[in-house]
Amino acid sequence: MIFSRGWLPGLTACLLSCSPLLTSASSSHKQQCKTIPGTPDWPSPASWKRLNESLAGRLLQPPPPGAVCHPGQPTYDAGECPNLLADWSKLDYHHTNPVSTYWNNWSNDTCLPYPGYPCSGQGYPLFVVNATTARHVQLGVRFAKKHNIRLVVKNTGHDFIGRSSAPNSLSIWVHSLKDWKYHGEGFRPKRCKTTLPGTYLTAGSGSQMWDIYTRLDEMNQTIVGGGGKTVALGGYLTGGGHSLLSPYYGMAADHVVEIEAVTPSGEVITANSCQNQDLFWAILGGGGSTFAIPTLFTLKTHPTPSLSHLNILIITPLPNTSSIIFPLQAYITSQFPSLSTSGLSGYAFLLPPSTPFPLFPNITNGIGGFFMSCVVLQSSPSSFPQDILSLWDPVLSHINTTFPLSANNFTTLTIPTSYPSFLAYFAAHHDTTPAGTNILPGGRLLDAPALTRNLTALSETYSSLSRGPQPASSIIAAHLVSGPGVHTHPNRFKTSLLPSWRTSYLHVGAFSFHLSNHRWHCADRGSLRRVLPPPQRNRKIRGLRTSAGKRRNHQTARPGYGRVHERGKPNRRKRLAAKTLGRKLRPTQTHQAHRRPHRRLLVHPLRRQRALETSWRPSLPRLTIVTYLHLMSQDA
Repeated sequence: MIFSRGWLPGLTACLLSCSPLLTSASSSHKQQCKTIPGTPDWPSPASWKRLNESLAGRLLQPPPPGAVCHPGQPTYDAGECPNLLADWSKLDYHHTNPVSTYWNNWSNDTCLPYPGYPCSGQGYPLFVVNATTARHVQLGVRFAKKHNIRLVVKNTGHDFIGRSSAPNSLSIWVHSLKDWKYHGEGFRPKRCKTTLPGTYLTAGSGSQMWDIYTRLDEMNQTIVGGGGKTVALGGYLTGGGHSLLSPYYGMAADHVVEIEAVTPSGEVITANSCQNQDLFWAILGGGGSTFAIPTLFTLKTHPTPSLSHLNILIITPLPNTSSIIFPLQAYITSQFPSLSTSGLSGYAFLLPPSTPFPLFPNITNGIGGFFMSCVVLQSSPSSFPQDILSLWDPVLSHINTTFPLSANNFTTLTIPTSYPSFLAYFAAHHDTTPAGTNILPGGRLLDAPALTRNLTALSETYSSLSRGPQPASSIIAAHLVSGPGVHTHPNRFKTSLLPSWRTSYLHVGAFSFHLSNHRWHCADRGSLRRVLPPPQRNRKIRGLRTSAGKRRNHQTARPGYGRVHERGKPNRRKRLAAKTLGRKLRPTQTHQAHRRPHRRLLVHPLRRQRALETSWRPSLPRLTIVTYLHLMSQDA
């Protein structure tokens, strides 16, 4: 929330609007303040009216979503407030609202539906283009460019670093871009001479995973896609897109053969291997809301596989045995490279001591340990269930003989389940992570040496990540979503995906979930910054702490620890900037110690503003953002 008095509002507004984007390529590279309400260049009501007319009435001016619960707001509705409170934790509410995001802190907690919290629209866009065609996106981009208005892009709001929202902005809402066409006999990209064999899907960037899986299942097909029903193509593919199927088929971005997109200059272009190749390379893995706004994707589909599924739970309920938890977690994750090579993939969670566990309400002190939901693709119906049980037998045997598990510690192995299709599996195990909280995540990619060479250091890292301002405040996700299919995919050099994906196995991240509490925000950010600092030029991972609190420096050779966001090679960035903006990239000063040569070309990141908005909220470290359950990529 922005606190200012007297002459400060104008100064604060200007500071918050100073764009790091490059201005014209003529003489000097001066920062330029974005236009905000109250400044002379802000569009008049007549200008907004003309934009709305050109959009056929699709320009929205939505109120803050929590305003119905605040008596001082024009949209206050005492009868509707209980319904909103019931829906606030549901993903479906937020992805159907034009400005709401899944996690409160990315709108700066400016209008929560809870009594005692303030409510204003300061954390949300002022106007929204409800786009249903590429033309609508184009008109919105050109209007924002003409009037120098901050531009953001929202799909479903499933964005872990908050790019779906920004104050004093115009938002392009691409949620309704749901075009669909199935190509059952190959696909020929525009301006290409060769027809690609196989089956392909052309879908709008607003298409969601549940709809895609359901419709493709009718053709006995599926895609390498996300694990949540509300995940949409736009942000998922631009982030690279990992999946349970990635260890077999590669990353989702590896399967894209053509993109329709709107550039920052307001042009509708087609990008593939035969035209606009630099943009095609950059969009696939360069991050949502970065180089362009994709409106259509064409990607390869696969025959839907049969899967063997297993939930494995290894926990201890006793606080005095917590000393075995982190070595246990380190050992299990050290086996992930060999398990992945053998065909296993899945989503694991490393549970710190005193984690509340609803399945065991009688354990009042909570539990700690390991949980994983994993699958293998069935080679034949007769291979089930030994195909998945046999992979875990040597791991469990080692645990039972090595770790001092008492009678009160136990291992629970659920009955394996066979699913005839990916849709059948997805319907039973899709992401059910609640929304309406604050989330503070950070993560790394780990390759085989990082997982296997030093289990003591790995155990100490897990221990450091587990410590927070309240019990179980940090959940460690360890997603086994890379492997042979990602490492050897023939398109692995044709996307801007971080190269570390091509050697890593594990996507590990730490999370803290809270309601609004400023003290917890500061403590959690400090913890993530200490334990997961940005990779250093001297190839040291600094800041890992032992259980005694002493700082350690772990020497590691890249790509043992990799960041998930690819920034692109300098020569490609220069060519891409010249193609899209006619401008020259330069390093920009950040509010942190290190500098980066690459900045987002289209949308100014909201998290950079928050260091100026409040004195109590330090800026997030430049960490890779990972998902809580099944989805990697950010939603545009």
